[in-house]
Amino acid sequence: MTKREIILQTTLELIAQQGIQETPMSQISRESGVAIGTIYHHFGGKTEIINSLFIELKKEFSQALTSNLDDYIGNKNMSVKSAKKDAKAIFTIMWKNLYAFYSNNEYKYRFLIHIGPLPIITRENFKKAIQHHNPIVEFMELAMKEKVIKPYDIKLMGEILHSNIATLVQLSLQKTIKVTHQLLNDAIEMSWNAVATNKTN
Repeated sequence: MTKREIILQTTLELIAQQGIQETPMSQISRESGVAIGTIYHHFGGKTEIINSLFIELKKEFSQALTSNLDDYIGNKNMSVKSAKKDAKAIFTIMWKNLYAFYSNNEYKYRFLIHIGPLPIITRENFKKAIQHHNPIVEFMELAMKEKVIKPYDIKLMGEILHSNIATLVQLSLQKTIKVTHQLLNDAIEMSWNAVATNKTN
């Protein structure tokens, strides 16, 4: 790993475990083994490190979400008929993809959940990060146009669906609930029924 990557990974782990305020630059330096001067050579400070992490994780988040969906998401040749016919299957794959991503990357999950509501991410970097969501948004807009899903505000719908996944991940991490194959499918079905125009689709 490069020094930059070590700094980012150390910051990710520390913030995921103890929060932003409890993670001073001195600790990042000590835990990473990278001198303070070298850290400031790569980043302007803790805020810049966090913003860089946010952008990189959002890109990784989007790639994980659309894994195994190359024939649909971002494919300009995708037909309206195909999008309409396969909407629930695509929704299910994305739901499972994100659940797996968070479950297999606990620090990344905790970091993104922790950072989500905070104003530390600059407006410019937030816009840069969510650009990675564009193919997903385009697909959802197409599904709305074809009346497969309800015409809700896409941002609101995305946040609510994301919270459904995050809740299941949190319950699993806390060992409050055992996530079986059936339970996972039930959670997906509940999410789908909340947005689908035809619940039997």
